[in-house]
Amino acid sequence: MSGGIRFGVGPLAHLLKNRFYVGEVVYRGEVYHGEHEPIVDRALFDAVQAKLAANAVERRIRAKGSPAILAGRIFDDRGNG
Repeated sequence: MSGGIRFGVGPLAHLLKNRFYVGEVVYRGEVYHGEHEPIVDRALFDAVQAKLAANAVERRIRAKGSPAILAGRIFDDRGNG
């Protein structure tokens, strides 16, 4: 790693879900077409959103099947569960 700090799960997810990258702006829960040019292709953005959603479902399934009540709910500063 050169410079900076590692991204945790929360900040990284926030970046990956940011609609600004596809030329949109979210204001008070509504999505608007921005005046700026997209910097990420819509297909790539949608593929990332699908992967994030699939991973979230997988984490929920793993947590439900675990006998540990807090499994999948507590993470360290590096995002490890």
